[in-house]
Amino acid sequence: MKRGFFHIILCLILSEFAFAQQYDESSFKHFTIEDGLSDNLITSIEQDDAGNIWIATEAGLNFYDGNAIQKIPSMLQGARIPANIRKLKLFPSGQLALITLEGMILLDTKSYTSKKYLVSENTPFSIYQNKGWDAVSLPDRSVALTTASGFYLFTASGKLIFRHDAYHPNDFGKGKIPYGREIFPLDDDLYLVLFEDYGVAVFDHTNKQYIEKKKGEKKWDFFTLGFQPGMKDWITKFQIDADRFFCIEKDVDSVFYYHHRSQKIIRSKLPFHTAEVLNWASKITMISDTSFVINGGNDGFWLFHFDPKSGRITGDGKKHMRGYQINCIFRDKENRLWIGTSVGLFQQKLFPSAIKTISFTPEMLKDPVQKEISSVYRYKDRLYVGRFARQSGLMILDTATMQPLANLSFYGNNSQFNEVISIQMYHEDTLWLGTFGGLIWFDTNSNRYGKVSLGQSSPSRLNVLSPVGKDGNAWLLRYGSNVVARYDPANRKIVHYSGDTKPHQPLPRVNAVAYDASGDAWISGQGLTRIVMSPVIRVQGCK
Repeated sequence: MKRGFFHIILCLILSEFAFAQQYDESSFKHFTIEDGLSDNLITSIEQDDAGNIWIATEAGLNFYDGNAIQKIPSMLQGARIPANIRKLKLFPSGQLALITLEGMILLDTKSYTSKKYLVSENTPFSIYQNKGWDAVSLPDRSVALTTASGFYLFTASGKLIFRHDAYHPNDFGKGKIPYGREIFPLDDDLYLVLFEDYGVAVFDHTNKQYIEKKKGEKKWDFFTLGFQPGMKDWITKFQIDADRFFCIEKDVDSVFYYHHRSQKIIRSKLPFHTAEVLNWASKITMISDTSFVINGGNDGFWLFHFDPKSGRITGDGKKHMRGYQINCIFRDKENRLWIGTSVGLFQQKLFPSAIKTISFTPEMLKDPVQKEISSVYRYKDRLYVGRFARQSGLMILDTATMQPLANLSFYGNNSQFNEVISIQMYHEDTLWLGTFGGLIWFDTNSNRYGKVSLGQSSPSRLNVLSPVGKDGNAWLLRYGSNVVARYDPANRKIVHYSGDTKPHQPLPRVNAVAYDASGDAWISGQGLTRIVMSPVIRVQGCK
């Protein structure tokens, strides 16, 4: 006899309360220097191809392998890892870019070898030339880097091959030097480079051309803030893909969705005053295809929902993680949030899976023959599991432990009454079981059972049972036949339909029933029939 396991797959529906709580402080695990971090001030978070979480702090680099946090030595083969890491970015082939105030370092996360990318060394002005802001890997493995002084392109080996110096050594000491900002790829050849408050340049990689754009050039008006009077400075920008962007202006209480190819701009109202709660440290982080978060300039973060079709953005204005200065938020491959703050790292606790598989051996079922589980019904703290078997047709489980409490056979073993197809409850504490032997009632208090009798008008062997519909009636079928009946639990009356009744039931064979949003019943089998419940019962058949 082939032995194996029987399985029940349960869909556990998370309550609205649990969903609302998933961003509260209690939903996160807190890591600090006591857990191995180099420092409690977290500046950036990234995940490598192996699933390890890399954490940049004010005092060095760390990584978390799922078990413990480890410090990365400041001296690695190829380069020294500086403490002041501004941003981490994952590059192809397991390379981790460390954008720091002392240049960019490319770290191989497998071999722990590294390469350093510097514009210059050992000059007073090197402080600005190497003060990195953003970097991207290009298709030929070259690296584009923005710094406080300009835009630079390096070969994969770290050789500087192109430069645009917006500031020069003779600018040293004359004022702020804040040139480089984000680099957004538009395709494999064109890269949008943002600089200072609202400057825009385009870098043509193939022709090695860097062109700064002016206000009034319609194609770039959105980025230069020329599309609307009174706009001064983008406080944060985010690229979804080559065409789509989110941006927030510092003095306008709105978030803008922009589609570059069509130049479509959608403005959505924010539930707060931007200037009061956001600043240059605020960043947009996508946590799904249709939602993102924004961290506040002083504390907390907000959740927003995005409609990709319309471009509209909505948010309820609820601030999460109040009181924590949030520097960065990251979503890992398991859709878990990691939050970097000034007092350590927070790892979101994942909710249990919405689907759980429960396995049972033949010994637990008291049946050596493998037969499928056909139906499940929960009542109070019990789960009633119907089996399409010749014995042990009903198993009762404790919902707290999911362990069997009883295995019941109806009218002995090798009986059609153990071939259970469906289970419903039409009367308190009493289940109805639809079996191939006919309808059975089952008392949940005593485990007593018997055959359902509804008088001479009751069609025999009804076994496909539907829940009670909006009109207070339930539809009952006999699987594989043309027998259909409507049961009124309140009056314990049943009416059956066939090809000879009015209205008639047009299907020669039926096997399933479901309700639509209007409360009408749909019966399927050898065709499809819709039963319209109001104002009078009408049957609409389509074979």
